Amino acid sequence: MQSVWRREFNITQGSLRIIASAYIILPVILFLGGFLRWYWAIPAILICLVSLWSVVRTRAQEQPRYAVSVRPLSLLLLFLAIMVWTQLGGMNGLLFQTQDWHERNAVFRDLITHRWPVVYENGTALVYYVGHWLPPALIGKLAKALFHSESVTWAIGRMALWVWSSIGLTILVLCLFAYSSANSPAKRVGVFLLFVFFSGMDILGAVRTGKLDYLLTPDVLHLEWWMPNGNQYTSITACIYWVFNQSIIPWIATICFLMDQDERHYMLYAVSCLVCGPLPLVGLAILMVGRAAGRFFHCLRTGEGGQWLRSVFSVSNVLLLLCVPCIAAYLLCSRAIGATESSALVQEGTSLFSRRYWNRELLRFFSLEVGIYILLIWNDHKKDFLLYVVAASLMLIPYFHVGLSTDFCMRASIPAILVTLAYSAKYLNTHLQARTGERLKGKEGRRRICALLLALALLIGAATPCLEIYRGLYHVVTEGSIHLGKDALTTLGNYPHLVNFLTSDMEHQLFYRYLARESAP
Repeated sequence: MQSVWRREFNITQGSLRIIASAYIILPVILFLGGFLRWYWAIPAILICLVSLWSVVRTRAQEQPRYAVSVRPLSLLLLFLAIMVWTQLGGMNGLLFQTQDWHERNAVFRDLITHRWPVVYENGTALVYYVGHWLPPALIGKLAKALFHSESVTWAIGRMALWVWSSIGLTILVLCLFAYSSANSPAKRVGVFLLFVFFSGMDILGAVRTGKLDYLLTPDVLHLEWWMPNGNQYTSITACIYWVFNQSIIPWIATICFLMDQDERHYMLYAVSCLVCGPLPLVGLAILMVGRAAGRFFHCLRTGEGGQWLRSVFSVSNVLLLLCVPCIAAYLLCSRAIGATESSALVQEGTSLFSRRYWNRELLRFFSLEVGIYILLIWNDHKKDFLLYVVAASLMLIPYFHVGLSTDFCMRASIPAILVTLAYSAKYLNTHLQARTGERLKGKEGRRRICALLLALALLIGAATPCLEIYRGLYHVVTEGSIHLGKDALTTLGNYPHLVNFLTSDMEHQLFYRYLARESAP
């Protein structure tokens, strides 16, 4: 038994992509099967399965560029470490949860206790990007049928959400190991720590704006709120503790996109993001279009334009495009679509046509959040068109506004932030370790200096996730309890004013008239 636990297994790029693709397409299948009428659902599910089979076939056709060797014991320890990390943010309902969990717990509970699609007795219906919750909600429904106990059902559902999220993050970290060539235990530990503690240098911004004392007060403890107009690029840990439902699957889709050699499966990633986070999908779409455009010009120069067309218009992409209207019709029912008034904070200095467009504060924001990192790794990627797309998107995203807050800036940036993380991990693994007797001279010496500076900058940025973790522990100690979940709303059906989550005119919506299953409140 001991030898089995310590034996190394080689996980190739193809295997990782199959596992990752299966994980991210499962919520899409459950949405199509649970929300649509059967004559729409069956062909749509078959399309998803064909697309997944295309990923399996691609494994045999491509030369593997990335692989990772792991022991079962190491894999188990990684999974347990991720469970502890997510638990510190209250993933299973214990310990401290941020205020956003009020609505998220209500969404999850309604998905367990109501038929899909969720319709309430007051005539409203749940309209939200519910994808990440669907697999654990299905387990919660099974628990409800078996135990007929609300408390037991809710406890099992929250445990299922915790395990499901941790599995996704484990898959993501394994992909980061492979992509960044983490071929030793020390490098894997380093990549994992970089993933947990990756963030912009918010603490420097907080000092610059004079908001550090406020952000360190017990009621806040959140460094990312240092920008006067509310813009932020959310750290990895903060995404898990605040918006895990919009982050985990888009992250996995992004790392799969990063490891892909062509465009054959772009629609699989897009559809998976659409049911979990439309705003992250916008950010990922920018990267996919930019990379595809760069490859198009390369293929034109090399006479491989036909190959590019076959990749873009692959069977998987074309078929999955047919599923988009069904999902989009559901999301467009949301009353939040019409809530486009912007606050004074959002408007201040962020208009694309304003004289203050290139103001120093927003340039400083870009520099501290990602600009310095991109500059330090540039010498390895100066011929990589994707890096320029990432930089341009992160520079421009803060100037666009959708809805009532700065959500577009915070969420559309999620894929580009992960690409920056992956590039940083690869750069550190390539250049940080010096050979015996190597001097800091020449091209390799300069790159090692950049790697050292990058490590220092990342260490400064780690203050943000450290404070996120500390906040939860602080409230547990000061309040003397581990039962600090946010369950006040119980069900969203009692709060028809929450426009971000509900629709009130179902009878006039195309989705509920022609596509949705019958669902009694």
